[in-house]
Amino acid sequence: MFALQGSIITIDAMGCQYAIAEQIGAAKADYLFSLKGNQGTLHDDVVEYFEPVDFKNPEAGIQVVTTYEVDHGRIERRDQAVTDDGAWLIARHPLWKSIKSIAGKRGNAGR
Repeated sequence: MFALQGSIITIDAMGCQYAIAEQIGAAKADYLFSLKGNQGTLHDDVVEYFEPVDFKNPEAGIQVVTTYEVDHGRIERRDQAVTDDGAWLIARHPLWKSIKSIAGKRGNAGR
């Protein structure tokens, strides 16, 4: 047993399951799950949502953060976007009723 209340639980894509999300919510904690193709259409829908986003000039309701990392002679730029506009995703995937926000990224190595 873990005391999770008030915590943020991070889990990789293997643990990205709605039953786990519900258990975390029942413990009065929040979660951050990595989402990959193992979730099929859930993943596809999130990717499709962020695909048209202009990361340099995002629309209202989307926040973008850009970070840079220099390593081994390369500069890697990472653009991350987040929105709390997740109601449409819950409507399409009702088992994921505890989704509060979604995030997407765009990376450009070497720039």
